Amino acid sequence: MASIHESKSDLFRHAALFPIVKGKLAAVQKLQSTTLEYTLVSNGFFMDYYGLPRVKSYLQPFVFALDIAQNAAAIPGSGNTPVVFTHTFDVAKFVAALVSQADWPKRSVIIGDKKTWNEALSIAEETKGSSLSCNRALRCSHHSARH
Repeated sequence: MASIHESKSDLFRHAALFPIVKGKLAAVQKLQSTTLEYTLVSNGFFMDYYGLPRVKSYLQPFVFALDIAQNAAAIPGSGNTPVVFTHTFDVAKFVAALVSQADWPKRSVIIGDKKTWNEALSIAEETKGSSLSCNRALRCSHHSARH
């Protein structure tokens, strides 16, 4: 269940921060108790959310860390830890290619791009041409040159 880089306790800590992870962990535990062949696809955050409505996507809006439409940000932690962003269309192509493989690893990883939250915030601000206000209570640590 844990990757090379994550311990079991890290996964449960993430589950406490992101409620959706709790359901994923339960599904993985159930899969592990079967004889089904499976691979866990790790794709990071869906990049689509940060480009809606200008980027083609079938996802509904969802805000995490950067609320570009409302010019707001709440960066988790220091904002300097790299995170993965991948567009859903790329994930779909990756999964389609995986299905044709004879064997699946226990974990399959796709990385569209790796950026820190601070870098993602800078990109959002540069693209918009304006600053996003940071909620300091939520530990937004980014200091834009525009502030």
